[in-house]
Amino acid sequence: MSLKNIVWLVLMATCKFVIMLPGTSYVAAAPVIRNEWGLNNTQVGLVASALFFGYAFAALLVIPMTDRFRPSLIFIGSTMLYVAANLLFPLLARDFGTGLILRALAGVGMVGMYMPGLRIVSERFSESRRGLAVGLWVTATYLGYSGSLGITGGLMVWLAWVDAYTLLALISAFAI
Repeated sequence: MSLKNIVWLVLMATCKFVIMLPGTSYVAAAPVIRNEWGLNNTQVGLVASALFFGYAFAALLVIPMTDRFRPSLIFIGSTMLYVAANLLFPLLARDFGTGLILRALAGVGMVGMYMPGLRIVSERFSESRRGLAVGLWVTATYLGYSGSLGITGGLMVWLAWVDAYTLLALISAFAI
């Protein structure tokens, strides 16, 4: 693996980690949001699940598009959608409906980042290095989710959930 490819992979994985930072901020803030919005447990769970509903629905549309369009275009557009949905959530979501829609949109963006990004990474590396490269990409994604929970929870010691979520969403926007 060339130094150029190593640097590229580390930068891509780092950006992916940073972009994912607001990914589970809702889950960390759910107890506060539940009380603030007057949600029942089912509604709290549905808003949390909307991310994955959006992901699953969009997978049927977005992933096949990578056979017809450059995966990098889908990746960049989806990253922008994911970041925008996460920026808008703490700013605009004030009830079950708006929360559900914005989390679902983040899920649509998430599938367009994850799968095309996986393809971009796997196509860049030879078969003998592909497993390591893809492993780092996947690891960065899940570290971002985990980091999101911990960092959001830590920030909520000093900040309101809206401010903690917004801060992570702004940091994620810089990784684009």
